[in-house]
Amino acid sequence: MAKGNCTRMTEFLLLGFTDDPELQPILFVVLSMIYCITLVGNLSMVVLIWIDSRLHSPMYFFLGNLSLMDTCCSSSIIPKMLLNFVAGKKGISFSGCITQLFCFGVSATVECFLLAVMAYDRYIAICNPLLYRAVISTRVCMQLVIASYIGGFFHGILHMIGILRLSFYRSNVISHFFCDLPPLLQLSCTDTFVNELIIFIVSGPIQIFTFLIVLLSYVYILSTILQMNSAEGRRKAFSTCTSHLLSVSLFYGSLFVYIQPHSSYSLDHNMLDSLCYTIFIPMLNPLIYSLRNKEVKEAMRKAIEREIFFQ
Repeated sequence: MAKGNCTRMTEFLLLGFTDDPELQPILFVVLSMIYCITLVGNLSMVVLIWIDSRLHSPMYFFLGNLSLMDTCCSSSIIPKMLLNFVAGKKGISFSGCITQLFCFGVSATVECFLLAVMAYDRYIAICNPLLYRAVISTRVCMQLVIASYIGGFFHGILHMIGILRLSFYRSNVISHFFCDLPPLLQLSCTDTFVNELIIFIVSGPIQIFTFLIVLLSYVYILSTILQMNSAEGRRKAFSTCTSHLLSVSLFYGSLFVYIQPHSSYSLDHNMLDSLCYTIFIPMLNPLIYSLRNKEVKEAMRKAIEREIFFQ
């Protein structure tokens, strides 16, 4: 698929959401508020889990790492958008674009693994509670999280190397609000077969494999809950899973766009998907887990009371 006018770009232009100058200040304010909520929510979750001994359990250890990844995902995209609003331009350097793609790829992949690990954790806690401490030990928790980070790192590196081997059209306009993989592949003027092969051989199986772990875990969880004789026991079991299940539904519902070939990429549809998993999900996750979790709400209440008391 050799094409003419190929050159190595030093800068790309991100079209963003709109060219309407009247909407720019509104978008800046909205994105600033979303980013502040995301940072405060996720970092507060990490701090609460760190300082409150009642939250020193595998479930919250995984949740703390999920909050870190949400922070990284949001921070790799929104600050650059805000900076472009202030500067009145839409440019991003080639190195900045590759860095943004890498950071997003790592955080999204680690989240895939963490959500699967959290589903497995709930499966053991509900279906095999007597074996929980033996199976989900501190050592196992550390191994699972480290493996998730390593997997995310190498997946991000793989896509970064794949993009570095490409050349691009004389046009440097990316029809997106960040350096996402599908629009970059569309912009390429060299053969993207290897890149698509990486998506189908590596990215697709990661999403499908982790999703199947989540799905199978909840099939067993649901079966176990329905067999419980106590209505109170069923209610408590459901309450420990609903937050995670909602988070999983939002995440996988939008992320499966990456297993489609870039030839079928639809800008409007996939920009909405990207908006969901890069901006809204990182903001919503700490709210989902805190508002529906008594232990987190209690830890937050005591932390606020302690802060007021020391003042």
